[in-house]
Parts: sequence; C-alpha cells; structure tokens
Amino acid sequence: MKKIIGFMLILILVLSCTGCGMSGNNDKVIVDDEVGLDIIDMISKGTAADLKRGQVVAFGKYEQDNNDTNGAEAVNWVVMCVDKDKKEIMLTTKYALDCKPYDDPEDLKKRFPDGKGDINWDAVNVTWEDCTLRTWLNNDFYNTAFGDAEKKLIVKKTLENADNNYGTCTGKGGNTTEDNVFILSNEEIVNPDFGYDYNNETADENRRCTATEYAKAHGAKNFSWNSKLACFYWLRSPGFTNKDATYVSDHGFVGMNGVHVCKYEYDNDCCVRPVIVLSMK
Repeated sequence: MKKIIGFMLILILVLSCTGCGMSGNNDKVIVDDEVGLDIIDMISKGTAADLKRGQVVAFGKYEQDNNDTNGAEAVNWVVMCVDKDKKEIMLTTKYALDCKPYDDPEDLKKRFPDGKGDINWDAVNVTWEDCTLRTWLNNDFYNTAFGDAEKKLIVKKTLENADNNYGTCTGKGGNTTEDNVFILSNEEIVNPDFGYDYNNETADENRRCTATEYAKAHGAKNFSWNSKLACFYWLRSPGFTNKDATYVSDHGFVGMNGVHVCKYEYDNDCCVRPVIVLSMK
C-alpha cells in the first residue's frame, strides 16, 4: 500500500510540473502537424486577399526536423495582416526556425576590440542595421529558404527602427533599413492589428513560439508552460542600451530591457522567427 501511495505522489508531482516552467527541451517537436495553405496558388488565383489573421500558409522550405536525409520541410507561416489597399500580406513563421546571436561575438571582437583578443563591452554599440542577424536573414536564410519564383513575391520593406523609450531604457534604434526578411520590433509585437496584446507585460499566447528540432540542435531551448513548449526569440529593437536587444519570452512577455546581443544565458538560446511581406499583385 505504501508503494502505491508513493507512486501516486510521484505521478502527481510530475503532472503538476508540466506547465510550471520546467524545461521540456528534450520533448520532440513536431513541425508537420499542420499543412499550410498554398499561398503561391492563392496569389495566382486572386484569393489570397480572403485570408484572415491567424491562418497558416506554406511558403518556402527550411530544415526543421533536423533530419537531412528527408530534405528541408515546407515552412508554415502565420498571417499577421492582409493589406488589401497595398495588396500585401505580412507573415511570421509559425515556429522559430533557427538559433543565432543578435550579433556574432567574432564580429564584435573585430568592431569593438579590447586589445586582448576579446570584446570591449564598454564600447559595444549595435543596431539592427549593422547586426549579423540581419545580414544572415537577408542573405543565408533568404537564399536557402526561397527559390527564384518565391523571391519575386517577397516585398523589400523599408523599416523604421525606433529608439527604446521604455522606462529608463536608452537604446537607439538607428537608421531605417530595407529588408527582404526581418524580425519584429517592440512596436510591432504589441500591435493589436497583428493579433498581439498591446501590453508588453501580458503573457500573450499569440506571441509564444516553439523552436524546431533544427533550432534546438543549434542551441535553442523550449520550456513547458500551460501545456505548450515555447522558446525565447529576438526582436530587432535595442534594449536598455545598444549592448542589448529585446526579445519575447517563453511565456509571451516582451523583454523590453533586452539581453546582451551575444553574451549571457538567454542570449545564447534566443531564436529567430522570421517575418516577410508578400505581394498579392
């Protein structure tokens, strides 16, 4: 009888920890549980404008299950906004597809050397315009995920990169940029027009995102909360200073103070959730 009671107590403890923040990083992430709508076909038929926010479409391919033998998987994207006047549709990936620093440490060593072969963190001043994550998205990811036919549909967007005026933050957004692929800003991640809660301190389910097996193999971590696995992922805005960049947490909060662009714990496992805009013309 004591053995049965002991077993039941252990079972209750395990079940109670599911969803309390315990890491679920060893849990297998299924990336093909939903077949996205064929957005290229919809654009050609003139029906893409009927898509609603939150629907899932397929566009491009990228390795996700971390199994090279079966080739890259179709990328599922969540519809954020359909602009019928501009004939554009804004999408963000359903999953966090990779794990990268906001700025690579080797790049920082070259730009802000301390004279001893390391980074002079007192001098570090990084913006979206000059970070290595932006370069990777608009070169490596862009050329890997999309073929010529898909690239013709992607709109190069002019992005405003605002300063961070949250609380005592002093991070400067820097110059406007033109990007084929990007990540969201502080302002966009709290925009109800994109389906997000306006309060950055709200645990917004719509902001939460799961890292793929491929991203996990490159350092990403998923954490279990409310029976869902989710990761940390970057935003393109500066944080407390320009040593930092903001992020979305596994709970769906927005980390407005940010974390170091490549240095500490969460910087090492912040993921990448790309955003693109497609032309429906």
